[in-house]
Amino acid sequence: MTVTGKVAPPKLSSLKDTPWLERHRQSLLDHQSFEGLPVLSSSYAKLKGTKGKMLLSKEKVNMNGKWKGSVLASLYPRPLERQPNQIELLTMLPALEQRSISKKEIQSVFGKPVTSTTYAPSISYQFSKSNKTFAKDTIKRVDRYRLNDLSVETYFDKKDTVRFITVSKLSSEKGKRTTLP
Repeated sequence: MTVTGKVAPPKLSSLKDTPWLERHRQSLLDHQSFEGLPVLSSSYAKLKGTKGKMLLSKEKVNMNGKWKGSVLASLYPRPLERQPNQIELLTMLPALEQRSISKKEIQSVFGKPVTSTTYAPSISYQFSKSNKTFAKDTIKRVDRYRLNDLSVETYFDKKDTVRFITVSKLSSEKGKRTTLP
């Protein structure tokens, strides 16, 4: 018996993202970085990458940084709290890795969030690379997780899809966050 047909690649949303997230979670625990990417507290000046920016309009956060793959490495947005010349915030856009990550997948890897903030109305964001905007959308909710001394924040759109993930160190002052508002 012979069967003929057309073979099509799987849809992006059908790819399993849980093993990918688990590898990044382990890398954050082991190296304070996403897998194979710049490390928190390492030298910002020595980092080679393309100039980039993240803007969260309602929060009035405008972060300059350098892109290394799908991650924007930045200094802390508040100059008085900044560590000299150290990477203090890593921001990953899963879509740049061809990933569409759901709330359920995040919670299966990171567990229950420590805190969750819902925005009504949603807040807008945009990312640029070499002064060209390439990612723009709105955020409805932010879930925060804690991994040892790291704060991991997942930013969701209205369909509960992760738009971006940030990682920063927690301050030593009784769990004070050094992350975005």
